[in-house]
Amino acid sequence: MMSRQEPPRALFAAALSAPAARAVLAFCRDAGWCASCCFASGPSMASPADAEQERRLREFEELEGTVQQRVADLGEALAGGGPPLKVVAMVPDPEAAAAAARAALPAELVHIIAAEVHIEFISPEVSKGQAVARLCGDVLGIPLAEVLAFGDNSNDLEMLRLVGEGVAMANAKEAVKSAADRVCAWTNDEEGVARELEALDALVGRAPGAPVPGGRL
Repeated sequence: MMSRQEPPRALFAAALSAPAARAVLAFCRDAGWCASCCFASGPSMASPADAEQERRLREFEELEGTVQQRVADLGEALAGGGPPLKVVAMVPDPEAAAAAARAALPAELVHIIAAEVHIEFISPEVSKGQAVARLCGDVLGIPLAEVLAFGDNSNDLEMLRLVGEGVAMANAKEAVKSAADRVCAWTNDEEGVARELEALDALVGRAPGAPVPGGRL
């Protein structure tokens, strides 16, 4: 998790272990998936093996607004840059791919999340829920019962269950909607979070954009 200070600094982070990273890359290679490694510093690196993997990688880059550095061998990149914060695999069916990966890789070694066009392999010590809990408890001193969180994907589930009010976006996966306390009337593309916060401002009688007394709503 990064601070919003300039320059940004890491509040806390946990990389994949070296054995986990090697196991994940081997699994992705055997499955025929293009993998990308994200490091704490320096560019993310990927090694597409053919035109189809390159197409999926470009789709991921467009979705995430990032550019991956192409390398010939991710194994060599690991040796030079150390264990990555996460490995991302671009796959045709993220839910099915995540299920296959969970069946093959021990949960104590790596945590696997299905996303829109990819799956993520991260340290078992990392999740949005754990990050919010540490941020609120160790940095901000805010009880989780007073926290409102929004989510739309599988990696938001723990966070939505943990906070006082978890809100699923209108475009969220069905599992996320089921886990949330309620469902937002708007999607991400309809600026649903901003609209929810504006409605909350109106509810407490505060002008939009005005400072929050005590730093809380």
